[in-house]
Amino acid sequence: MNALLFSLLLLVPGARAEDGGWDARLTKSEGEVVVYPAGAEESSEPETDMPLDAGDRIETGADGRAEVALDSESLVEIGPKSVFTVESLDEKESWLSLKLGSLTAKLKKLAAGRSLRVRTPSAVAAVRGTEFAVDVPEEGETRVGVFDEGRVEVSGEQGSTELSANQETQVLRGRAPGRPAALKRFKKLRARIVRLRERRETVRKAWKALPVERRRELRRSFMERRAGKLQERRERLQEKRERRKDGRGAGQPQQGGEQRMERGEQRQGRRQEMRQGAQQRRQDRRRRPDGRP
Repeated sequence: MNALLFSLLLLVPGARAEDGGWDARLTKSEGEVVVYPAGAEESSEPETDMPLDAGDRIETGADGRAEVALDSESLVEIGPKSVFTVESLDEKESWLSLKLGSLTAKLKKLAAGRSLRVRTPSAVAAVRGTEFAVDVPEEGETRVGVFDEGRVEVSGEQGSTELSANQETQVLRGRAPGRPAALKRFKKLRARIVRLRERRETVRKAWKALPVERRRELRRSFMERRAGKLQERRERLQEKRERRKDGRGAGQPQQGGEQRMERGEQRQGRRQEMRQGAQQRRQDRRRRPDGRP
């Protein structure tokens, strides 16, 4: 792959999900996980089975994991300290993005004429249904590995290579992928793949396809709940600011200090919501006898 074509792949814009696209949902989350709906600057805590749209971003904390089902037979698990974006849900040309962190996927075999690609800062991985993982450390390189089945074409700015079962490669920014090597770095993630195989059976049994209108209705409901929670957060911050003003009297702190305090309160509020959401999900799992999330 030449440098110009690779640059164009990195710049392909995300598209809105079309009718007949993936029925993507956030099927499970644990630990610190937040969702930024498409175009939003403020985060929300995740909701199980919430429909995902192109442009939605999921971020995980040090103990966070999130599971995205593209359909009943295709699962993607987002690891800790990750930034993951759904770019396009068009089944003919699907795009996911991993800016930082890791993901592990168990995907069904795609029909002819359809593709799914994972974009990172230094590489593009094209899959046709397989068990694979992608890792993007803070240093900026990209690592891609294939487990027991499937093939993945990995492209960098200066070339491309194809991985088959039990192989991995590394792509440095501005370089071509390294030669395929025996799976080594990703051996530690094999247990996650085994777990995804088991989870796929659980998800498949519980899965109910959602018509487009029903997806839109559930999405609207989520956005309405989100708007209410954000308004409550703003009102709490406003009340705190007013109490500080009443207590200060004539002693006014500098504007910069007040802004820093406000940002700190916003971060604290988001962390508290994430912890509360994680605690509620753990309680829900304990209450359900079938072990479903």
